[in-house]
Amino acid sequence: MECLNLKKRTINSSHSAKKLRRQGIVPGVLYGGNRQNFLFEIGEMDLNKEILNNGEFGLVNINIDGHEEKALIKEVQKNPVTHEIIHIDLESVTKDKIVNAEVPIKYCNESLVKKNGAIIQKERDTVTVKCCSENIPKYIEIGHNCIASEYKGKGYGKRQLQEAVKRISSKNVRKIVVTTDERLFPAQKNYERAGFQFIQYRKNKRNSVYAGKLMDYEILL
Repeated sequence: MECLNLKKRTINSSHSAKKLRRQGIVPGVLYGGNRQNFLFEIGEMDLNKEILNNGEFGLVNINIDGHEEKALIKEVQKNPVTHEIIHIDLESVTKDKIVNAEVPIKYCNESLVKKNGAIIQKERDTVTVKCCSENIPKYIEIGHNCIASEYKGKGYGKRQLQEAVKRISSKNVRKIVVTTDERLFPAQKNYERAGFQFIQYRKNKRNSVYAGKLMDYEILL
């Protein structure tokens, strides 16, 4: 990860945001920590390179007048037509600070789902995580593991779930929380057989006539 050089930005008629962008410079704001909002400018090419290599989420190294620190990307604004970056918001963070961060979702095994005649409904592209700034993941991986009809009822679902728990527990995770629909009885039984305990019902905000309440299960590791 390279270090982004931030230059203090002065707001006046000769240094407007539009003029900066015409010059290949992106305006931004850095907040948090012990400082007031710091308005800065950064080279468009340098910023695009960082975004291309590391994405629009997570931590970046920044340099302000020779002082290096870490910041969390909070928002990247783009032109809706050209998709060029027109503004960026950063939050100053320390190594042990607990932060809320948006992390992209990576969907896996999509071809397998489609091969079996199912349809993937993606309701969002990111998920909010709360953790130490140093532990923010690059992405959250969601796998689509289909069990063909002729293999259902033979324990494969339970084995899949147990293998997932085993892999997650190797990452020093202390608790796993899963969610299903109150009408999906096979999923509920599968979680219970794998050692998960029911903890609560939640309102389903998808407003679907086919969806019931959400059910949360957890397992302590």
